[in-house]
Amino acid sequence: SKGEFRMSAAEGENILYFDGTPGYLPPEPRAMRVSVSPGAPVQLPGMWLAPLPTYKLQLVDEDESTPVAGAVISLLRPRQFGWLTTDESGWSQVHVVNLPQDGRIIGVAEHPSKAAGAVFALDRTVVNGAKVKLLPYGTVTGQVVNEKGKPVPDVVVGAAFPDSPVDDPLLLWRTVTDADGRFRWDSVVAGVPQRCAVAGTVGQGESANFNLAPGETKDLGTLTASGQAKKEGGAGGFNVTKWREEKPVCGTIGKQAGRPSVILFCDESEADPVIEGLAQALEAAKRTDWDAAVVVRGGHACKEARLPMFAGNAPGAATTYVVSADNQILLRTFGLPPLRLLRAAR
Repeated sequence: SKGEFRMSAAEGENILYFDGTPGYLPPEPRAMRVSVSPGAPVQLPGMWLAPLPTYKLQLVDEDESTPVAGAVISLLRPRQFGWLTTDESGWSQVHVVNLPQDGRIIGVAEHPSKAAGAVFALDRTVVNGAKVKLLPYGTVTGQVVNEKGKPVPDVVVGAAFPDSPVDDPLLLWRTVTDADGRFRWDSVVAGVPQRCAVAGTVGQGESANFNLAPGETKDLGTLTASGQAKKEGGAGGFNVTKWREEKPVCGTIGKQAGRPSVILFCDESEADPVIEGLAQALEAAKRTDWDAAVVVRGGHACKEARLPMFAGNAPGAATTYVVSADNQILLRTFGLPPLRLLRAAR
């Protein structure tokens, strides 16, 4: 509580590394050499930590001059659930508690009324403001097959930056294959190099690197899922197309028929932020004609909830399901769905 620390260290030269402090920038230099003698405590000098700055960015249309109000921003690194929104001048402020090791914040911005978006990176050089241009989305399609060429349904396919670490890929989007092993993503950010891959596979389970032009559609052909692809959920999972017939453990279900809905699955530890984030997302999308619900694996202590909450398991590999007004599944994905789908789908 006093900001002090004490540790044992081996005799001789040690390197003391400061990993991170929530809300503050790491000290400079981040590591220091300390020489330790037997039985002689070393008193280090005090250090000042600077608070993490508030990053600012302005979203503009394709003409590079028209501010985009009401756009939403999702943070990919550090990954945070929920959306930030832009004001009437297209500006938004980005706050993070922990800065990534490389000091860069990476996110995705989405246009509120057009099929357009951008990926952006922020660092200490742009604290006073960065301008981000939103470009028309591209579309990627493909099919996942096994070693025998047969379609593999309900496996996760996603795209990441090509130079992302294998053990910590920077995921741009994820979806799930349909009954024929096919997948489609209509919100691919243009001008961003990326690589598509089947979760849990390497080699033939990955596409070549691609970088779409605005509005371009690209078919990646077939990706081979070697071995048995890991699946989650399955038979007996929560029925997302008939969720209104289930009994909630918290909240109430709207009885109005003919409304589209978003169903999110999560663990108990994630329930509160997921409920809050989903409710805020629908507000940001200005959709009062949508229903939404959260399904918690293993159940959850019931509190006053902004959305109805159920107990159950996902019916497949995805954790987010967008369901049309006539009870057809429009999209299987993870986290919050693309804003354009919430604004357009019925």
